[in-house]
Amino acid sequence: MESLISFSDGLFNGDFLESKIFYTILALVVFWLIRRISLIVLLRGRDVQVQYRIRKSVAYITYPLAFLVIGRIWFAGFQAVSTYLGLLSAGLAIALQTPLVNLAGWAFILWRQPFKVGDRVQLGDHRGDVIDQRIFMFSLMEIGNWVDSDQSTGRVIHIPNGKIFNEVLANYSQGFQYIWNEIPVLVTFESDWRKAKQILDDDEAAYFMALKYTDAFSNDAHTNTCKINEIPDGWMGLDIGPNTEAIFSDVISASKTILWNGPMGVFEFSNFAGGTIGICEALANLTDATTIIGGGDSAAAVIQNGYADKMTHISTGGGASLEYLEGKVLPGVACVDEL
Repeated sequence: MESLISFSDGLFNGDFLESKIFYTILALVVFWLIRRISLIVLLRGRDVQVQYRIRKSVAYITYPLAFLVIGRIWFAGFQAVSTYLGLLSAGLAIALQTPLVNLAGWAFILWRQPFKVGDRVQLGDHRGDVIDQRIFMFSLMEIGNWVDSDQSTGRVIHIPNGKIFNEVLANYSQGFQYIWNEIPVLVTFESDWRKAKQILDDDEAAYFMALKYTDAFSNDAHTNTCKINEIPDGWMGLDIGPNTEAIFSDVISASKTILWNGPMGVFEFSNFAGGTIGICEALANLTDATTIIGGGDSAAAVIQNGYADKMTHISTGGGASLEYLEGKVLPGVACVDEL
């Protein structure tokens, strides 16, 4: 308290203000020059990702140092330094409120175990299978959203652990060992419904998928293939298998119009990109067909594998493309029409 009183008394002293303001400006200029020179030297010849990490590292170093130096200029003496450190601690507590809440959420998840890796959960508006748990967030392999029948969207969602305190959590895997998964099959009046039923009931027609441990979720995880209804506990499907790829390719080769929305698996991992690449090749080999690619992930897969020039149209709007085909009015298109 005495240090605060002495600081407030000296605040109205002209010499005090002039010297403190001068040294503060000088410190800001010096740190700005140090930061600029460091970035010029360190960023030279680096790629974009390395430049981003260097910029963040330099900021994390220079900003706290500048804050400490300027604080030392304005708070002189042991008692003043103690006051300054107290104010700094209070400021850090406010600034780090969200990380601290996420850390508390992580401790709560470890203690109460509302879910574990491999469980299918819904937290707020997000649904998916838990594939990773970390100190500040956990990751879901998203299901549903614009995809029917709770199938995977191919996206990984990272949710802050603090959400566990203020969002409703539903765990599909606890209390009941089965998960309801409905796969609708459209059979028209012209179709042979008996043939469709036979295909659905035929075990020999079961598709194959590549499987991978959920607790690893990396390109180097163990893999295997099996029928779609025989995935072992603790494993998850991250790509279609060769049988499924062949079935899809046969259908594509006999089609004249194809709309592709969503990759076949986690194509970002080379060991699980085979299905997606196979479908890309099947579409690229068509000579007299219209091929429309919808969705950012599908578009990225086509472009990265060099098949962009073989497609009729590529759009990054996956969900928007599906809504447009449903006949829904898209806000952006409606605004253009009104102009």
